[in-house]
Amino acid sequence: MSPQDPLEIQEIVDMVARYLEVKDLARCVCVSKTWHDTFLPHRWRVVRSGYTYMALLGRHTQFGPHRDSVHKHRHLIQDLSLIHELNGLDKYDYPNVRHLGFDTIYSKLGPVHDPIMDLTTLTPSLVDLQLAGEDTQQPAFWEMLSEHPHLRTLALSRMQIESHATPGFWKTCMKLESLRLHYVDIEDAGCSGNRIFAQLRSLSIANANTMIQPYHMNMVLQSPRLESLEWDIGTLGTVKQQSMNRHWPHLSKLFISCDIYEVEDEEDFTYLLEAIGNGLGGLVELESNHPMQAQSPKALSLHFGTLMRVELGSRVKSAITLDILYSCPRLEVLRVGGLDVQKMAERGPWVCQQLRVLEVWFIIPDSRQDLRPLLFERLSTLTRLESLSTSFFHAGFGSTFGLRLRLDDGLGLLTNLQQLRSLNFGFSSTKACSPQIEMEDATWMVKNWKRLNKVYGRLNSDEAVEAQLKEILKSHGIATE
Repeated sequence: MSPQDPLEIQEIVDMVARYLEVKDLARCVCVSKTWHDTFLPHRWRVVRSGYTYMALLGRHTQFGPHRDSVHKHRHLIQDLSLIHELNGLDKYDYPNVRHLGFDTIYSKLGPVHDPIMDLTTLTPSLVDLQLAGEDTQQPAFWEMLSEHPHLRTLALSRMQIESHATPGFWKTCMKLESLRLHYVDIEDAGCSGNRIFAQLRSLSIANANTMIQPYHMNMVLQSPRLESLEWDIGTLGTVKQQSMNRHWPHLSKLFISCDIYEVEDEEDFTYLLEAIGNGLGGLVELESNHPMQAQSPKALSLHFGTLMRVELGSRVKSAITLDILYSCPRLEVLRVGGLDVQKMAERGPWVCQQLRVLEVWFIIPDSRQDLRPLLFERLSTLTRLESLSTSFFHAGFGSTFGLRLRLDDGLGLLTNLQQLRSLNFGFSSTKACSPQIEMEDATWMVKNWKRLNKVYGRLNSDEAVEAQLKEILKSHGIATE
């Protein structure tokens, strides 16, 4: 039996095509008839067309395929994005387009001819629609969209929706599974208050105003099946007061960003953490810049058994970081601020043995440099670690911030970090605050960490030594910056 041509195996073709850019796919199409028939659908699966500003030329430049080619192959297109201009592509029907994106259409839209509405109508398979720009859509557009048979995802940014269009807009939102509103001004007038968003699983809100808009709370409270919530706002306001003891039993991903931190926010943030899950589950992913004072850490502990990704920023206290390391067995990604190694010494081994990404700076009192081997011992248990990032700062208060990967300090204990791919030491304000890696340390790294391919940050305060260290790393295919 003759061996089968790999190009006849669809899984292999799909895998190869994923790593090829448009120009590479175009070349594949020209190789032979077999290659043409195999790669043509991949060449036309994604189409980007429009204008982009070229700073070097000082003008806008058109990009994308010729409209005649688009017309010929429009039945193969599944993902279509038009940026800044339509280029006449709104005249065609696209029977298999599932993703459609518009970004700031410069063409003037009139009440008689709305090209966005026309094109959306001509995409019967549309699942995902993205709109960005200042143009206000007509009520007829939202009414049409609410009747679109397959639409499930809607992403809007930099837009205004006036009051006469909001009934159709909310009607559209009621059928969605995913909604993103980034800097969208909606003249709601209470239209969202009596609607239930029963299908909504993912909600993302970024607002330029400092206070929560009423329809924001309405959407959060009236989405009983919500699984993912991203809320980028000025201040939490009065979430607890407005929520009326609502709970989010299915919510597993929470992103909260408060630009303005008020005392009342602590109580509201705590309420959110306590209301999520309600005995049916818990958070899997948490990202927040909330400083977390007295109440919220206890509420966070309710989710220690389910958390897999935690990103809390630099304002979180060291005690919270320690609680996470000692209490989250499923944790894979941790990005936090400082960790007091002296307090760490008072407790036993870490339980987060699944960690793949760790970003933290270590605080070691200058009088307790003997704790460095203990820190390396703790790190040595993270055998699945792929990325380690530790910012190195001079504290100026009798402590050293950062991690010195030196053989003298215990680097040799980390031989079992065989999955490590990336190291990042950050950038210190002065040369004296570098981790002072020496030649023997770098040699040890390239010998023992075979998968290491990126090392970022200052390595040594001596520029000559720094250059030699980077040369060693580069000679082993390790990128430096």
